[in-house]
Amino acid sequence: SELGIELPKPSTSEVILSINKLIPGMRRIRVAGRVVRIYPVTSFTRKDGSVGFRREIKIADETGYAYIVVWAPKEALETIDFEEGDVIKVIGGRVRVNSRNEKVIHIDPSSGRIVPYEGDTSKFPKVEIPKLKVSEISSEIAEVDVTGTVVFVSDVKSFERPDGREGRMLYAILEDNTQQVRAVFWRKAVEDAVNLKIGDRILIRSARIRRSVDGNFEVHAGSRSSVKIISYGESEELEFRKLSEIRGNMQYVNVKAVLLKKFEVIPYTRRDGSSSEMLELLLGDDTAVVRGYAWGEAARRIKEMDVPTLLEIRGARARIEGENVAIHIGKNVNIIELPLDKDYKIVTVSEDNLYPRKWLGELSEGFYEVRGTVVYVSDSLSITRFCKKCGAHTSYEYGRHVCPKCGEVEDVEYLPSFFIVIDDGTGSIRVSFFRDVAEEIVGKTVEQMLTEIDQLGFQPFRYPLDALREKLLGKEVIVRGKIRFKGDIQAFTMRGKDLRYASPIAEAKMLISEIEGKLLPEIKRRLEENE
Repeated sequence: SELGIELPKPSTSEVILSINKLIPGMRRIRVAGRVVRIYPVTSFTRKDGSVGFRREIKIADETGYAYIVVWAPKEALETIDFEEGDVIKVIGGRVRVNSRNEKVIHIDPSSGRIVPYEGDTSKFPKVEIPKLKVSEISSEIAEVDVTGTVVFVSDVKSFERPDGREGRMLYAILEDNTQQVRAVFWRKAVEDAVNLKIGDRILIRSARIRRSVDGNFEVHAGSRSSVKIISYGESEELEFRKLSEIRGNMQYVNVKAVLLKKFEVIPYTRRDGSSSEMLELLLGDDTAVVRGYAWGEAARRIKEMDVPTLLEIRGARARIEGENVAIHIGKNVNIIELPLDKDYKIVTVSEDNLYPRKWLGELSEGFYEVRGTVVYVSDSLSITRFCKKCGAHTSYEYGRHVCPKCGEVEDVEYLPSFFIVIDDGTGSIRVSFFRDVAEEIVGKTVEQMLTEIDQLGFQPFRYPLDALREKLLGKEVIVRGKIRFKGDIQAFTMRGKDLRYASPIAEAKMLISEIEGKLLPEIKRRLEENE
């Protein structure tokens, strides 16, 4: 120049931003990445009522990943000319972040375009979305492909979204190698899942693994997901399992089993404050005997059934209880009574198998038998009252039973209960007895106890246990029941099913058997290791 100053010439080379350099608000960018996933075309309704379409594409480079949202006519979105694994370049568009704080590049025919990347593609990593079988799910994952076999499909359910629009969802139970998981389909994924049949083996692409409120993993399929049928089921008939085949994580099982025994009905309060009841029972077939729990209406139905009765139970859930599996029968479970053939075979299971013996210092949750010395007995038996209309706990005011929901009521249900504490040298446990079990141990019905309370002027609904205390304190007893860990007191407690005095001869035989069956082989093994 005349002044002797040379200005730098603008670069003619193209500047490609790396994904980690993208900042919300940027426009007319240029970015390149390898295509990780091409998601389905989705529709939306504009403010004027017309329908528009969009498609998302996930890309990645060596610094991270981003999503491209293309807004265009449906035909153009369905005929894109690149595939997953290709490296592409975005020219134009604007950068935003979505609700998950992910970087999103928005383009439409007027603001940007996607073209093949013509440079060195080796620097772009080959990112693969994890692909898992149902049996391999073990943690929450933001994006994953899942395969499994359909064992149940629900009806489509409608609900109102927070913005007032109608939403739809359905769920299916997928299985693989006896492991099951609940798959929940939302938005467009409902259209893919609504025609699934029992026995279909499917692939859900771009699902999300979450924990449900009950702690189990769930597969959630939304607008980014797609469902592909790998193979069609040969039969749409329900599959019924033998009781021995049931595993503790199964969320949907169909069984045919005999109702062998019904235990006491236990009232409880739901989370919403309403009252219901639970019935514990035993079910058996020719392979096993398992415990069951019927809840709500199912409990009311089964408690009126005769024992034995052959039941067809569709849609129950299985859970682990200590060392065993239990079947839970809820409100959506279909229960059908079937005629019981006299030749129907049921496996023979002893009480010892249902209640294995445990030392108090080695307890875990489940059903067990324990032995120990009675070191404490309640001063009195408490008689709690419940309203027979709604199941709520009633109070007693001026000679009247008052329900918090129904007001004054004449008809109440009585629940007698007391507890003892036993110790076996390795630990101690509080054992509570309720209803007919409590009556049997005390030796009187609740009506007889109420009469004595009234006649002898005892504290209302408190029956003194002086005679029982004298009878039990210091005695060796055996108790069977359900053991749970109570977090508020940080200790195990038992709900006793029965109580009997320990037989010295029987206990000696049991100890000898335990020594011969467990201790001697262990001693021999250790001696051989030291030789």
